Amino acid sequence: MRAKMSMLKAALTLDPKDMAIAKKSTRKCLKLCNKLRKKKFKKLTNMLTKKNYGDLYSDLELHAELTYAMVTGCKSVLALLKCTNMKRLAKIAYHIGICVNILAKCRDIFEKRTAWESPVSKANFEAAIRLERGIRNLIVSFLPPKLLKIVNFLGFKGVRNVALSELNAVVYELPGIYSLIGELVLIFYWLYIEMHGCLGPANVAAMQKLIDTKTSKFPNVRINNNH
Repeated sequence: MRAKMSMLKAALTLDPKDMAIAKKSTRKCLKLCNKLRKKKFKKLTNMLTKKNYGDLYSDLELHAELTYAMVTGCKSVLALLKCTNMKRLAKIAYHIGICVNILAKCRDIFEKRTAWESPVSKANFEAAIRLERGIRNLIVSFLPPKLLKIVNFLGFKGVRNVALSELNAVVYELPGIYSLIGELVLIFYWLYIEMHGCLGPANVAAMQKLIDTKTSKFPNVRINNNH
C-alpha cells in the first residue's frame, strides 16, 4: 500500500524527491513480492486443462503475484511520464506486457479457484481484480479516437459504465485496502473529470453517500458537522 500511495503522489506532483521515494518504495515492494511468489508461476498458470489449477496456490502466493503485477504496472506508467527515448519506451512496454499477462492469469485463477484460506483474503483479491478492471476501463474510455483504435486493436476495451460499476462494487461491497484506492479514484472522477469535462451534472448524491459512509464509520472526523 505504501508503494502504491507513493507512486500516486509522484504521478500527481512529478517532483524529483517524490519520484525518488516512489522508486525506493517500489523496489522494496517488488523484492518482497518476489520472495513470496510461487516459482514457475507462468508455467503452472498455463495448465488450463488441469482441473482446479487455481487451487495450486496459497492465498499469500496469489496476493504476492497480484501485488507484483499491479506495482509493476504502476511503476511502468510512472516511468512513461518521464520517458525521453525509444529504447526506454520499449522497456516500459515490455514491463506493461508482463503486468497485463499476470493480471489476466490472476483473473482466470480467481474464477477457477474453489478453496480459499480466508474469506477476507478472497474479498481482498476480488477487490483488487475489480479495481484493476474498473480503472482500466475508465482510462481507456477517455483515450482520444486515434489512440483508442490502437488500444482496441490490442484487445483493451473501455466501457465507462462497466468501470463505474466495478469501482462502486469495490468501494461499497468489498471493504479493505483496495476500497480506499477505489474511493480516491471515484472522488477524482466526480470532482475533476466529470465536472471539468462537462460530462453531466455534479454527482452530488454519490459523493454524499460516500461521505456519509465514512462519517458514520469515523464519527469524530472534522468533516462531520455535528462535531
